[in-house]
Amino acid sequence: MKTVINFFISLSVLLISCKSKDKLTSNGMVTNGIFIESGGEGKELHFKEDGFTFLDKFGVKDFSYYNCCDTLSYGTFQKVNGSFLEVSSNEFFNTGYLDFNIKENVTNSRDTLYIKITNPIEDKYNIKTKRELIYSFQLGSNNKELNKYFMYTIFNQNTIKIPIPNTIEIYDIELKIYVEPYISIKEKNIDMINTTYKKLKNNQSNEIEINIPNLTYSYINFRRLKKDYIRIASEKKIIWDGVEYLKK
Repeated sequence: MKTVINFFISLSVLLISCKSKDKLTSNGMVTNGIFIESGGEGKELHFKEDGFTFLDKFGVKDFSYYNCCDTLSYGTFQKVNGSFLEVSSNEFFNTGYLDFNIKENVTNSRDTLYIKITNPIEDKYNIKTKRELIYSFQLGSNNKELNKYFMYTIFNQNTIKIPIPNTIEIYDIELKIYVEPYISIKEKNIDMINTTYKKLKNNQSNEIEINIPNLTYSYINFRRLKKDYIRIASEKKIIWDGVEYLKK
């Protein structure tokens, strides 16, 4: 009888041990680990139980040109069909729209429309650097010609000054931002950014300041992922987009 009891105790311990191991591994790969791109390009995948981070550890010398960033992506992952990891980036970056804040004012002379756009990228701009962003607007007003002008015009500057009839009423505004190909980041992972739509509080306003606080180099540099698959080749090797990553 004692032998039988000891057998069941040993079996229970073994089953518990196997079950615990399954929680900590994905087909032999410990979820807490760092995998480095084979070939020495400097990319790394870091896995923890609460998510993943995709890093580009480019050399210090590169910082003289690039404004950003060593973090290319981060988000969640889960085991799929035993041999794959499914990765998705943080939802904030996947919405496709950026919110903005707006300040409006009515000037003494209403025959001119003033628009100024601010964001962290514009803050770094100076006359010695190329402009990295181009803007277009969707403007809602009581003047069809003005609406049409904004619809078909792009602006390579962040301050705009346009003569308008003093009877103009502006109801709402939204933006599209186009990213120049030579922007000073390691990876350009988005070409065009839409903003949300905003109504003006005072339709008589002719001085408008638009601040887009989340329009940053890191936002453009961020790699957006939605159910991307990484193959688990072995305990020490994973393959993503045809590239091998070896466990550190």
